Amino acid sequence: MAEEGAIQVGDRVIGLDMPGIFTVIGRKGRFVEIENDRGLRRVVHEVALRRVNGTPVVPKDV
Repeated sequence: MAEEGAIQVGDRVIGLDMPGIFTVIGRKGRFVEIENDRGLRRVVHEVALRRVNGTPVVPKDV
């Protein structure tokens, strides 16, 4: 697996211990501040996050 680089401000991520997609809004060393579309903010260690690649999936029943 190729190295993707560090998670940066503006990246869309998922957390391993929480549902939903978050946007990275800040970094402090290895800690990352994230926020979801409802305004929930959390500060988590970068190893607890995975970057979301590609375009969001569109529901088929819409």
